[in-house]
Amino acid sequence: FRYMLDGGESQLYDFNVLRTEPGAARQPVHYDTPFQEIAPLYCAFIALQDVTPEMGGTLFIPRTHTNTEERKRFDDGAQDGRRDEMLASCEPQYTKLMIGDAAVFDMRILHCGLPNLAEIEGGASRLLFALTFRNLHAKEELGHKPCLRPEYVGIHTLDSFQEELRSSTPFLNTVAVN
Repeated sequence: FRYMLDGGESQLYDFNVLRTEPGAARQPVHYDTPFQEIAPLYCAFIALQDVTPEMGGTLFIPRTHTNTEERKRFDDGAQDGRRDEMLASCEPQYTKLMIGDAAVFDMRILHCGLPNLAEIEGGASRLLFALTFRNLHAKEELGHKPCLRPEYVGIHTLDSFQEELRSSTPFLNTVAVN
């Protein structure tokens, strides 16, 4: 993360687990953060178990985090069919995560969760730990609020998060309990 954002001062923004169940449909292709010049958020999806193809991984469309012709067709082409043409002609990449593997991505990139098949077809609960950091140099709208308890918002930076993880009692004294 350090080299993608603004160094150790990048703020923790999301800290959660994404869960899909057998039978979950594929998501529509989307971005989590609207296009802007400075990358505002980077996320790591960390597999909490081996993710089989039947459980559905994540599809990413390379280079769509930048202002390419493909991205413009996606953003501006919903009404005239250019978005559908762009999606039909793109060359997506798929995650193949094993337990502990991480897919780190710029949240402006076009992506979607793939279907989690029914249990009888090999689908199973899929859990991904999602860890997101905010680039404080990005000043435009982020597209969503942080997924953190209010008392944690703005508290941890990448440096402080790493320091806590190295300690013998991580996050024990971070927030006073009422």
